[in-house]
Amino acid sequence: MNSEEKRQWLEARRHRISGTDWATILGLNPWKSAHQLWLEKSGHVSDEIEDNPSMYWGRKLEPCIIQAYEEKNFCAVKQPGLLIHPEHDFICGTPDGLVYEEELLSHGLEIKTATIKNSKYLSNWDAQPPIHYQWQCRAYMFLTD
Repeated sequence: MNSEEKRQWLEARRHRISGTDWATILGLNPWKSAHQLWLEKSGHVSDEIEDNPSMYWGRKLEPCIIQAYEEKNFCAVKQPGLLIHPEHDFICGTPDGLVYEEELLSHGLEIKTATIKNSKYLSNWDAQPPIHYQWQCRAYMFLTD
């Protein structure tokens, strides 16, 4: 995504609740508070996130992971871009992929390339994805239902 596309994407999300906002609203986001989200949505502070190595590598690896997923699972993954709920236009999200089997939507695909730097972070993934990622996926399920 070039800088103009990113600007348009951020603007389209600015006054909507996105998939990544749900955990924040519920107080389950370890990186952002509901108050910080309100400050961003109301225009009191910038909502732009400074790029970091994890974000860079996530963007670089995502296409490779999607391709490997398609090959391993004999399916097609389409990247839909920003989706806006057809009835509730204040809700949006950008799923990493929608998985199609025999040309029918089967399920969503959310890719995480997080670096596990210490045992505390690793323990967050013991039996299932961390709760903030689960809420992101629930939001995308609501968008694509």
